[in-house]
Amino acid sequence: MFLVRFAAWVVSLPVLWAGQLASLLKLPLAVPLLEAAWWIGGDGYVANAALANRKRTQRVETVLATALDWLGRRPRPQIAAFAGLLAIGQGNIDLARQLVARGRQLGDDPRGLLDLLEFGAVTMSDDRAAIDELVSRFASRRDLPPEASDLLLSTQLSMAMCRREWTEVERRARHLWSIKNHPIAAAALWALDWREGRHPDLAEALAKIGVPPAEALSLQVDAFSAVGAAAKAEQALLALEQIDPGLADRARRFHEQREETA
Repeated sequence: MFLVRFAAWVVSLPVLWAGQLASLLKLPLAVPLLEAAWWIGGDGYVANAALANRKRTQRVETVLATALDWLGRRPRPQIAAFAGLLAIGQGNIDLARQLVARGRQLGDDPRGLLDLLEFGAVTMSDDRAAIDELVSRFASRRDLPPEASDLLLSTQLSMAMCRREWTEVERRARHLWSIKNHPIAAAALWALDWREGRHPDLAEALAKIGVPPAEALSLQVDAFSAVGAAAKAEQALLALEQIDPGLADRARRFHEQREETA
């Protein structure tokens, strides 16, 4: 069986290389070439490349349906992860969770796509106990890919801000900022300045590092709430409702839950 799979992989290589070149050049030919390489070689990451190229011209719902079809016909953990990330983008958290479980059943995912999917599915659920469990479990691992590690660090910092554990906030914020100019680190450092009586412009600080408007407003809600600036938090929340009602609703529910448990 190994020799059969190896032979199929070798045969798929010329088609794969042609598809990758077409994808780099954003040519329509990339889709059929990558799909052909996927069906010949059976590599789940090649399947994802084909799906990603489909996403350039097709609706997300259509690409998700294709991914689920492929997952049913030729199961691979990478396809489960890709489909799950699409589901999160559509707000279908239940499906994303199902795909996490399905992907884990199918085996190893060396690039950590399933870790990213699980992180997204759990944190988007607003289940505080589930988030705490996930963060604790991922924090004990030493094999997280860079993207998942980044999510872990930013989530730990966000949780420290929610609990108003300011010594922990400062430690985590400075560590994360030393790695890169991370948006949540910028918001946390602003909150620390505010508590010391310095009131820099948070919106300006976030704009300087290129944070998109909706994410910037969400971070402002978090930071203003953490320092007790309720009026400013509500103002940022109202502005967020104008550009991303779904994100604003999640932010409002999250902070209502936090105040109930504070």
